[in-house]
Amino acid sequence: VISSNYDALYAQHLDLQQKFTENSDHTHCQETIDALQRDLALAQSRILEMTNVVGVKQQLPTVQETVKLFHDIHDQQHHNTSTVLKKYIKSKQPKWQKYYVNQVVHEILFNVIVRSYDAVIAFRQNMYNGIAAEANMHHTVKQSLQREQQQLEYRGKREQQQLEYRGMDIENDDAAPDLDDDDECKQDEESSNNLDEYIQQEINKVISNRFGSYFKSNYSTILKKNELKETIRNYIFCQSYGEVLADINSDEAGEVALDGLDEFIGQCCDVCWIMILQDPPLEIQPMQWEEMGAVRFSEKIHKRVLGSDRKCKKVLYYIWPVVVRGGLVLEDQKLDVVLKEKKYEPWKEAMM
Repeated sequence: VISSNYDALYAQHLDLQQKFTENSDHTHCQETIDALQRDLALAQSRILEMTNVVGVKQQLPTVQETVKLFHDIHDQQHHNTSTVLKKYIKSKQPKWQKYYVNQVVHEILFNVIVRSYDAVIAFRQNMYNGIAAEANMHHTVKQSLQREQQQLEYRGKREQQQLEYRGMDIENDDAAPDLDDDDECKQDEESSNNLDEYIQQEINKVISNRFGSYFKSNYSTILKKNELKETIRNYIFCQSYGEVLADINSDEAGEVALDGLDEFIGQCCDVCWIMILQDPPLEIQPMQWEEMGAVRFSEKIHKRVLGSDRKCKKVLYYIWPVVVRGGLVLEDQKLDVVLKEKKYEPWKEAMM
């Protein structure tokens, strides 16, 4: 009888202890959330003071308007920048054939839009990281996850104790095999990386929810476009296809070409910034200038441009990407492509 009473009291003890842990953990989590919200509110207030645009309300373009802005750049500024760049390159390399010059300019301008998209994403992430650092969010979220993990482990132990108390045998057929030290280190490193990635995702969600309306209402004043333009321009100049622009500041024709390139980069940054602020964000596709696969021309999705071989059906490279959402092309866009078996060489003799 004493043994039976003891077992019953012990089971009640475990049950009450679990309820107490759940209640206290819930209270602590709520306190953590409240503190985090206060920190974010303070950070938002500081940002508003620093930017001095509290009273400015700008309506973020719709998805349809954004797609139109994207293609207006292609139809207008892309053409203007292409013209001045071709003129400058021909002045530096007068023996290069026309179609090779076109090819070089196509590659430069395509990579500008791709790099602009990557740059605004990195800009937003750096901004998020700054807010998170000021609010000590990484530590806060990590502590919350650790408490949740401890609670799950406690529940698992409690369930195991209850099964043992009932006299049930516990067998684990899926037990993990023994690992050597190197495997354990790799496993720990992967777990740590996964945890950090998950924490970053959670932080981004919180900041996006809190500041999303602010970003959309003041989108044109937040982006530090001049800094991004310099970064993108320097990146292009360092690539093999951009080497021809290395001395672009050396003469008047180069200065005109540089002004046109800077204007193009600025417009690309503007539209890409608007794209990633959409909910869900818009993307560009493809992200690579040269087609490395065996893609065949299709009138439904492609548009053949000057420089293509008439009888060729192989997509060699892309002039301009399209705007997509969730992998779906919007607004019946088509990809401008050059159809050719291989790329042009600088001199016609080299093609023979």
